[in-house]
Amino acid sequence: MIARRAARSAEPATRPHSHHALQSLLDANSLLIHQINANHQLRTPDALERNIALIRDLNANVNTVVAQYQALTDSLATRGGVPPAAQHAEPQAASAPQQQLQPQQQQRGGQSQGSR
Repeated sequence: MIARRAARSAEPATRPHSHHALQSLLDANSLLIHQINANHQLRTPDALERNIALIRDLNANVNTVVAQYQALTDSLATRGGVPPAAQHAEPQAASAPQQQLQPQQQQRGGQSQGSR
């Protein structure tokens, strides 16, 4: 019951970029997980039924945490001068070796064709 109250008190704190709100939500998740484990160990129908609601609350909280981390990542990327889409793109340095391989492959191909 305490975990459920903690989770509800953390729900309005969905503002991105708020470290305090995010930490409160993570703390509420910890309480929910402990309550879910305690109910699971009881193995009574009532305790397991309570877990259904607790797990739904936990799932909603985890989705909120993911969204807040994504918003924080996007914000930091924007502040750093790198647009969020570029964060997920392949680095240009990784494509340079492929460009170097192409002339080598063409040279080898030309040599092997000439020796036939």
